[in-house]
Amino acid sequence: MRKDILFLFLLCCYVSNNLYSQSFINTGQLVQTGNYIVLAGGTKWQNNGTANLQSGSEVLFSGNATQEIDGTNPTAFANLRINNSSTYGVVVNRNIQVLGTLTMQTGYLDLKNNEVDLSTTGTLTGETETSRVRATNSSWAEGGGTGRLKATRTNPSGNVAGLGLTFTPSTNMGNTVIYRGHQSQTGPNLSQSIFRYFEIQPSTYATLTVNPFSYFDAELNGITPESDLRMLQLYNSSNYWQLRPYVSHNTTTNQLASNTASNSLSYIKVTLAKSPCTMTASAGSNSPICQGSTLNLTVTPSGGYGTLTYSWTGPNGFTSTQQNPSISNATPSASGTYNVTITDELNCTATASVAVTVNPTNTITLTSAPSTTNQTVCINTPITNITYSTTGATGANFTGLPAGVTGNFNAGNITIS
Repeated sequence: MRKDILFLFLLCCYVSNNLYSQSFINTGQLVQTGNYIVLAGGTKWQNNGTANLQSGSEVLFSGNATQEIDGTNPTAFANLRINNSSTYGVVVNRNIQVLGTLTMQTGYLDLKNNEVDLSTTGTLTGETETSRVRATNSSWAEGGGTGRLKATRTNPSGNVAGLGLTFTPSTNMGNTVIYRGHQSQTGPNLSQSIFRYFEIQPSTYATLTVNPFSYFDAELNGITPESDLRMLQLYNSSNYWQLRPYVSHNTTTNQLASNTASNSLSYIKVTLAKSPCTMTASAGSNSPICQGSTLNLTVTPSGGYGTLTYSWTGPNGFTSTQQNPSISNATPSASGTYNVTITDELNCTATASVAVTVNPTNTITLTSAPSTTNQTVCINTPITNITYSTTGATGANFTGLPAGVTGNFNAGNITIS
């Protein structure tokens, strides 16, 4: 059974109480052995002296109002537990360290613009959707603060310090600093990301197999659908973000797998976002064609990511999922506009259309007497006109006529005279 015992050596430590706040203030030297300090209600931690919180000890914030960690001097907590049921939780107003376990039991640990350093031994545990580390601004807006979690490890791999990025490096990275931030990332090709990113600063650069990048629904930053999320890596100092390959994504457990690549930076920075759509498409055909020929439709995509799917529609209820479909033995009713929509793995789409003409088969019928097609006349003697009617013809070419004999086409009628 846990006992909440205060076992301290104190010089000038006191509790300040007034109508508006309560504070546990250390102005001298505080030594905590392997026991618990419990701060309830809205009590704040303020270290203005020296705090020696020894291994095995724990400070528990168990309030029902907003609590704060403050002071003119930093505090290195041996273990820190957050069990605050208020709306805003526990607010970090200055940089601190947690050398053992940072336990998220209930409520938030709000970093604002400050840093919690887990050093070489600290670990984060117990995070849930409603009990987690975050960074807000003065208006309590999610992702509004620059606060970060920090951990330092030698040759790290796995879910380092419980920060939520599980990775396997391509080579040992040596002494490495890992940050988890909570601001949305932007760039020339990235309008917004989720409220989480990781920055890894290794001694020796390596590429990473990430499995997984974990996050919470509350960090989605309004990005929908969630299934469109992909991992992006900062590529250069111009803040260009590179889309990384999709491996898997579980929107129920909020975990995405991918990998990083070499870049022009000495560090690795990744986030999750819906990559901007840049795909375009151009459609074409072998139109115009004659009735009975094969109509070939084509589309050329540019800029799509991953496997592309195609959806064609057209006259007479035509549909196809092929990239370049064909219609054999086409009839004039196949004339009209064909539309195609291309979709890539980011759910980005591009559309194109092409107008098609299928000319009907021409017919020609003799309308003069049959005998007119076989005439013998003397030189300089007119022949009897030979006439034909046509359907579908828009013109006629005449070859092989004797000297002085001419052909004429007018409104579908042919006259040889």
